[in-house]
Amino acid sequence: MKQAQTGGFRMLPSYYDAIRNLPDRERWRLYDAIFDFGFGNEPEPLPPMSTALFTVIRPSLEKSVRFFEKQKANAEKPRKKPDAAKLSQTAAKLSLDSDSEGDSDSDSDSESESECECECESER
Repeated sequence: MKQAQTGGFRMLPSYYDAIRNLPDRERWRLYDAIFDFGFGNEPEPLPPMSTALFTVIRPSLEKSVRFFEKQKANAEKPRKKPDAAKLSQTAAKLSLDSDSEGDSDSDSDSESESECECECESER
């Protein structure tokens, strides 16, 4: 059994739709080629029709393998703990932002009330 050399790949429904009507033996050989390629192994030679289908499928397999390799590499990177000083600065900034928003809300409320009083008085 061959060892997987990559982080994985996506098997799309369109692959199934394209392959499902092949004769059994040819279909299984193509599935093996897809899995071999997706897991970083060299696929075996295929009959002409399967070769054509594999040629069409291969670019999306390559993209999928790169995606999973990038995810695997990112998962293996050590995570940095957040700097306490940066966290306190961010918290202070958020606190200041929320205070300034609260002030502007109260100003706009008093303005709208005074406008309402003026309009109401003029209607009387």
